[in-house]
Amino acid sequence: LFQKEELDFTIRIEDVLAQLKKVKKLGNGFQASCPLHKDHHPSLSVSQGNDGKLLLHCHSCKGSYQDIIQALGLWVEVDVEPTASNIIAEYDYTDAEGELLYQVIRLQPKSFRQRRPDGNGGWKYHLEGVQRTIFRLPYILETTTPVIIVEGERDVLTLVERGYNATTNSGGAGKWTKEFNKFFKGLDVVIIPDTDEAGLNHAEEVSKHLYFTANSVKIVNLEGLKLKEDITDWFKSHETGDLDALIDSIEPLEYSEEDIQ
Repeated sequence: LFQKEELDFTIRIEDVLAQLKKVKKLGNGFQASCPLHKDHHPSLSVSQGNDGKLLLHCHSCKGSYQDIIQALGLWVEVDVEPTASNIIAEYDYTDAEGELLYQVIRLQPKSFRQRRPDGNGGWKYHLEGVQRTIFRLPYILETTTPVIIVEGERDVLTLVERGYNATTNSGGAGKWTKEFNKFFKGLDVVIIPDTDEAGLNHAEEVSKHLYFTANSVKIVNLEGLKLKEDITDWFKSHETGDLDALIDSIEPLEYSEEDIQ
């Protein structure tokens, strides 16, 4: 759990309950459907500690406090610049001509922030009014080869190093927007989700977004991984040829118009 003092923001339990579905009172707290995945039974516990901290725990997907708050649209980023020693990776998101729109930075301990140039050699840590895009957009627009969509920038670079054309969107699972669809017109698309329910739901959502735009869409589920592991973890015990064979073994998805609606 994150303490409010550490992140310098306040989210009231009333704000969270108003965004949730299937809310019911349970003891000193509440239960509701978790926004990170589809669940026929309320699996999210919502309560408030004696110190006033909001407590969230999904008994199904084990999503983090930050994941849940972000999925509800209640996450507030603090406009404070991380120290250089905390930044372990920087990922540039550019427009079609390669001009920097914003960066996603990976911090240690593991967390992610988005920032954009402030025009004076520094950074602003919010993206209001900034055009959103996909990672490595110029390469996607120029390619005629299949494009692999994964959930994180590190996984994109893992694939690029092995000769694949790959991309993601900042925020990972649950952050796709229909404005991205046009970038994949006429392309063969392979979606490789992380091994958790949020990732699987995201893969299905993106596949339906792209179904009538892309030439073909496949979802490739990686076997033998632990919960929340990804393609980077998979390549620790597999070769490029293994992924090629796995992709070739799967037929493109077939959706009806009713499935897409």
